[in-house]
Amino acid sequence: MTEHINSSLIYEQPTNVDSSPGFFISFLDQASNGAWSLTLVGLSFGIPFMALQAYNPREAFAAASFNMLVTVILLSVFGVVGSFLYTLAVVMVGLGVVINR
Repeated sequence: MTEHINSSLIYEQPTNVDSSPGFFISFLDQASNGAWSLTLVGLSFGIPFMALQAYNPREAFAAASFNMLVTVILLSVFGVVGSFLYTLAVVMVGLGVVINR
């Protein structure tokens, strides 16, 4: 009976999840084929950038880039981001520093 119920699910049932971060980061990223971590990184850049646009766009870019770098570092603990996002975040922070000189 349980095999019939599990085969009719339209989503993947979580297995080997032992903590909330394990579910909300690792499992959701695996279930979405990596789109979840990209969404988190994109939102961690986009929301501060849009919120700070009224003050100074250059400083908004620098602050949002730094926020993105911190998010990438924190997501790397779960192994869901690669070296490309590290490189992109570091380059963006560097660009933010250069344009604010």
